[in-house]
Amino acid sequence: MTSKVIVGGLAAFLLLTHTPFAGSEKAELSIALESVSPTSDPHIFYSTPSADLSAHLYDALVRRGADYEVIPALAVHWDSDDQKRWRFELRRDVVFHSGRALTPRDVVYSFCRVREMEQGGYRGTVQDINGIELSGTHGLVIDLARPVPYLPNLISLVSIIRAPDDWAGAFQNGACGSVPMDAPRVGDAGAFDGTGAFHLERFEAGRRYDLARNKDYWGPLPDWKTVSVISLDQIPEQFRTDSRIRIDVSNSRSDRVMNNMSSPDMIFVTSRMSRTQAIVMNLKPKRGEDGGTTPANPLADQRVRRAISLAIDRVMVAQSIDGPAMPSERFAMMLPPTGRIGETETDPAQAARLMEEAGYRDGFRVNVETIEAHRRVAETIAESLAVIGISCEIKVLPIGDAVTALNQGDFTMMVGAYLPMSGDPLQAAYEILASPDAARGRGGLNYGGYSNPAMDQLIESGMAEQDPARRADIVRRIYDLASTELSRIPLAVMPRTWVLRDGLRYEGRADGMTIARDIRKIEPAGK
Repeated sequence: MTSKVIVGGLAAFLLLTHTPFAGSEKAELSIALESVSPTSDPHIFYSTPSADLSAHLYDALVRRGADYEVIPALAVHWDSDDQKRWRFELRRDVVFHSGRALTPRDVVYSFCRVREMEQGGYRGTVQDINGIELSGTHGLVIDLARPVPYLPNLISLVSIIRAPDDWAGAFQNGACGSVPMDAPRVGDAGAFDGTGAFHLERFEAGRRYDLARNKDYWGPLPDWKTVSVISLDQIPEQFRTDSRIRIDVSNSRSDRVMNNMSSPDMIFVTSRMSRTQAIVMNLKPKRGEDGGTTPANPLADQRVRRAISLAIDRVMVAQSIDGPAMPSERFAMMLPPTGRIGETETDPAQAARLMEEAGYRDGFRVNVETIEAHRRVAETIAESLAVIGISCEIKVLPIGDAVTALNQGDFTMMVGAYLPMSGDPLQAAYEILASPDAARGRGGLNYGGYSNPAMDQLIESGMAEQDPARRADIVRRIYDLASTELSRIPLAVMPRTWVLRDGLRYEGRADGMTIARDIRKIEPAGK
């Protein structure tokens, strides 16, 4: 067998054997994902699986390209004189799946819904908006509390849905008042009207969904009339009950994918190193069943967190990850331009000394929560921590339960992968490291309750800084502090790798998303 490597821009394509893509005549596509969204509501969960589904059903004012570049979507033009007052002009040829035309009022409603949703994952994207004004029949002006040069990238995360016909609210003075809005719907199928390239035909929360092409889509029509998306953890059961299952595209190189796709040709598409395998530490006081406090939470002690970090063998962690990965004590977004990661420190003896100093010479028991895609990483962590007396009970949760556990603080050490969807490391710090403040949308992804006034001051100063060099220095200081505080413990960095059958093309995305609209048919390499 011969192989060929093609490297260009973000993607590296590895072409193996030569068998045409079988679904090409029927315009049907089957995708297997590490995880499937637990909701069709685009404004609840800040996660790649939810963003994947939303990208098919809804559009934002602007769209992120493969390397976080901002490109037009529902807005064809935008500009700002001072980065504080932004003007957007909407397309005039866009209709919702229901057939009604898009209006600026729908945009205002969607931003209001994100702003007023108390537990919504995207509140931080609109925290600086003072108000939104209508300008003519297809224009909007977004007024900010302070200059935000990267606003277009931020609002690429806000999906636009149809406003209820009787909604008469407004985004003014940093809020939207008490006008009732659609409540979050965790498991509904097709509950919201979007403008995306596909309709939602079937939805099973956290398991699978089926899409049908939107013939009235404003952009280039996708190659696919139908798309079926299934979670990888559903595939073994499906194999037993339906021998016809076939995977055309997957964002995983797990055995289940490779076994299914091993005989036809495969193309591997890899993004840049943008994801961080990490542990989210819950630092909050624990409560007993009677409502009283239990013995002190050991994870609240920085010495314990440092001991955990020193005890974990990051080389073994990287080896336990499906696909390419490199051990790292840094977040992927803070890698140097060279991509060189440097040495990682493993020192069980020093970790044991820190445990004794913190009063945990004999160790303690702890839960390690994760989803199926990260089970092997969690098992590797447990092996490392056993050396310093920490006994881990691994709990593998469905993705919906894992997201709920994070949002409710009902976890101990959650193992997962993180990447900043906006692509901005300062906005990421605002989300994961700032003290939680629901009213401002700050710390929306700070699930463990970490709080440090020094960190908050750094983040606030960075958000206000307009000079790029000074802003970059503040960002460096933020993540230097994060590396000592260890509210999240980075373990490895990795790209997202997609596996495609020959005859398909997809550009690896730094945000890790899998979007059927952008998967295209090409002439198979063997022809």
